[in-house]
Amino acid sequence: MTINGNPEFAQAYRSALVNSHRWDDFKVRDDDIVITTSYKAGTTWMQGICAALVFQAPEPPLPQDALTPWLDANFGPIDEVLAQLEGL
Repeated sequence: MTINGNPEFAQAYRSALVNSHRWDDFKVRDDDIVITTSYKAGTTWMQGICAALVFQAPEPPLPQDALTPWLDANFGPIDEVLAQLEGL
């Protein structure tokens, strides 16, 4: 089952750091790449590896935080994060 074109999730996660409901208004595109790792399991490292593979270069065209923002992290207002993702 899907919600807004996104898969329905079975478990919601909420803490001071993350909120899985921040995905609710994200519109998935056919060419999106979603990086998911366990907490403290090398997410930043994985983001860098994926960027190197996609851009075929050791340095990506944007800083990593701008290129691969964490949608579910409470690092900034959700509207700003969604706008940033839409612009990629």
